Amino acid sequence: SLMMDPYLSLKDQGRKGVSQLLYTMLDYELSTKEKFNISLVNLSSRLGLAQYQYKSDRKRKLEPAIKKLKGKQILGGKKKIDCSLSESEDGEDWILIARRT
Repeated sequence: SLMMDPYLSLKDQGRKGVSQLLYTMLDYELSTKEKFNISLVNLSSRLGLAQYQYKSDRKRKLEPAIKKLKGKQILGGKKKIDCSLSESEDGEDWILIARRT
């Protein structure tokens, strides 16, 4: 079940923000995995966000939401989210690396 306190603390200006969407997705993905990786192109598509041509624009849009999620509790408060960005091997995009700790 989704923890409401961390979820609601991510609220942006009276509407569901990128942080809340990302929190919900990571809570689901990390419930069965220790680590989850996804490119920012695929992440934007999965969250229903605008598609940007340049990787720097994708990073700029998602980086604040990723920073907000660091240390947030998931899985009933038993685990926390640790997430970071890393450049892909081909240099074409950024990869979100999320772990439960």
